[in-house]
Amino acid sequence: MRRIGIRFRLAVAFLGFSAIVIALLWILQVVFLNDVYKAIKTDSVRRSAARMNGMSDEEMASFAEEISASYGICTTVYDGEMNEVVRVHAGGPCLVHSLRPASAAVLYEAVEEDRSGYMESYLSAEEIQKILERLDASRGIFRFFEEYGSRRYGPSGSADPYDCFLRCQTVTGEDGSVRFISMSAVIVPVDATVLTIRFEMIIISIFLILVSIILSFVLSRRIAKPLVQLNTASKELPKGRFDPEGIRGDREIMELSETLATASEEINKVETLRRELIANVSHDLRTPLTLITGYSEVMRDLPGENTPENLQIVIDETRRLSDLVTDLLDLSKMEAGMDQLKLERLDLVDLVRGIMHRYEKLTENDGIILTFRTDAESCFVKADAVKLNQALYNLINNAVNYCGADKTVIVSLSVREGIARLDVIDHGEGISREKLKDIWDRYYRVDKTHTQARVGTGLGLSIVKEVLLLHQANYGVESEPGKGSDFWFEIPLSPEN
Repeated sequence: MRRIGIRFRLAVAFLGFSAIVIALLWILQVVFLNDVYKAIKTDSVRRSAARMNGMSDEEMASFAEEISASYGICTTVYDGEMNEVVRVHAGGPCLVHSLRPASAAVLYEAVEEDRSGYMESYLSAEEIQKILERLDASRGIFRFFEEYGSRRYGPSGSADPYDCFLRCQTVTGEDGSVRFISMSAVIVPVDATVLTIRFEMIIISIFLILVSIILSFVLSRRIAKPLVQLNTASKELPKGRFDPEGIRGDREIMELSETLATASEEINKVETLRRELIANVSHDLRTPLTLITGYSEVMRDLPGENTPENLQIVIDETRRLSDLVTDLLDLSKMEAGMDQLKLERLDLVDLVRGIMHRYEKLTENDGIILTFRTDAESCFVKADAVKLNQALYNLINNAVNYCGADKTVIVSLSVREGIARLDVIDHGEGISREKLKDIWDRYYRVDKTHTQARVGTGLGLSIVKEVLLLHQANYGVESEPGKGSDFWFEIPLSPEN
């Protein structure tokens, strides 16, 4: 099944985001506008009444003028004798200014009896109309509206009924005297405003949808185009070909392009190594096999050729083949993580001396001078004896092959700060800095003249690297052309048990 493309996902994401924004705007600005307006209006009355606590009469009058202009709140303040101290009218009919003194006194007594210290009521237009009719008919002390009688409540006596919020509260004046505050605010219906906003919301919704479609197209094209180009170019990656030319994008896209280009170079390098490996291994296998076959046929067909010398050549070439195959298998097992260490506490001094002793015959036959230097009588480490032997043999063999004209190889063992360091030093022609990073690679070796690097079955240093990695040991090489090389590794000392 074909998966959904990034362009389609981006388009859906932008349209979905726009739909959520539009829905929120419609809900808040159209559906709940009346409720939000009502909540804000009533809250402004509550907060204004609370702020009057502790004010002087002059401050209350000034504050009442301020909230009247800002919020349309009508305010009346009475002293303890129910004398009017402050009277600010926001305009139009209101409950506060329709109260008779007797009605205000009854409300004051009710507030005093209430433990909360205030009373408030939200009256709908229908409730106000019923109160007006009842009070007008009874001519009682609770007749809130003296001027408008039984007419329906609205600004300037209009026929449109409006809701109203009333709050009565006692506060303490600046001089500690009691003040009775009554505040009311007309809750004007916002139906006309809703109709206006609804029309504007239709325009805004259409605009947002169009912008979302355009943005999704532009951004998806900007983001998806380089990804499509990368995908097309990376299809050639298994063949070692990757052309980043023409790919342009943001930082992450360009970093991915550079990573794929590097991968392409590594694939080409591995492919080159593979071809060279097949060629060189074939050559290294063919030479001993040819000698074995040739000498065997000579010893079979010619009388007197079945000599110990010819037989020794067959044996040596057979061992050469065996060593080559063993090195290949050992390296493959170590790189695959299949070779497990058999750790034991061993003396590195004795281990190196034993290897040096086995090289004595080579020293005699080829004139190689092997020198072992150490100040330590013993140096115990925790390691796999077989594998560490293998690594030391390969390091010394490498130094012997490249020892130079003086034919001198120095093996140095030193101990400092709980670390044993072993150096294998030759006085050969050295290795240039640009080639040092490659010498640990499988099948890489430098010829004796150091004039060129070639790929072959040089597995020795690769095996050394894998053995040291298994032991979690530090290793490296220091070399300078014309002055020789120093291959070293460091391994922690093993505490006494």
